[in-house]
Amino acid sequence: MIRARHGRVQSAEFSVRILFFIFESATNHTFFNYLIGKGTRMFTRTMDISTSGLMAQRTRMEAIAGNLANITSTRNEKGEVKPYQPRFVVFQEAPDIGGSNGASGVRVPAIGIDTDLQPIRVHNPYHRDADKDGYIYLPRINMMTEFTNAIESSRTYEANLGAIEISKSMANQTLRIIT
Repeated sequence: MIRARHGRVQSAEFSVRILFFIFESATNHTFFNYLIGKGTRMFTRTMDISTSGLMAQRTRMEAIAGNLANITSTRNEKGEVKPYQPRFVVFQEAPDIGGSNGASGVRVPAIGIDTDLQPIRVHNPYHRDADKDGYIYLPRINMMTEFTNAIESSRTYEANLGAIEISKSMANQTLRIIT
């Protein structure tokens, strides 16, 4: 069972490695040692790729949540009367995560700030941050786009969890066949 706790994904990988170690210690046959070594590397690579996807999508969800939380913010994080600027996540292929067979993981090298979007000008003369003409400036964040991005990120997160579950099941089946 996969559980997310304190922002880290914990899995049965450790227990599978211990089972591989116990079985490897119990047998001295070269073929079994080779098979167990290959299975361990393949299993951990698959887990690493899926885990990198989980972490990237979690970071994306945090950026989306921040955008939605600040949809009506007239001040930036420094407290200046300047609207919040939406954040977006930059994904990058991580060939060091994964295997030599072309499969690779993903990493988030940066969280970008969308500075090209002009704020929305709203007439609200009674707002504390209104200018001398009675206008306030709100960030140009489209709630529907953010919700769509959140659903996409959630589905991708679920797909990575499914890949981890399948990898775990395959490792368990391999252990049953070998033992």
